[in-house]
Amino acid sequence: MTIKEYTESCLKFAEASKGWEKLDENSFYTTFDKSWEMSGDNQNGGVGIEWAFHLTEDEIRAQAPENSSHTSRRSWTWPSPSAARN
Repeated sequence: MTIKEYTESCLKFAEASKGWEKLDENSFYTTFDKSWEMSGDNQNGGVGIEWAFHLTEDEIRAQAPENSSHTSRRSWTWPSPSAARN
C-alpha cells in the first residue's frame, strides 16, 4: 500500500465517520481494499486509521505519512469531537 492509498483510505474513513460521536473502543478501524473497514479482530491485517477520526483533510494529509506504519491502536484514548477540532 502506498502513502497515497493509505491517505485516501483515511480520508474515506474521516468522511464516513464525521457524524459519529465516538468510536467503538472494542473495534479495529483499518485499511481494507483501498478503503477502510471496522472489525472486531482486524482479520484482514489492515493498517490502523482511527487516528484520523474527526480530523480535517489537511490534518490527515499532513499526518498520514507518519501514521502509515501503525497497527490499529484499540487501546488508544479517543479525543472528544470538540477537542479534536481545537
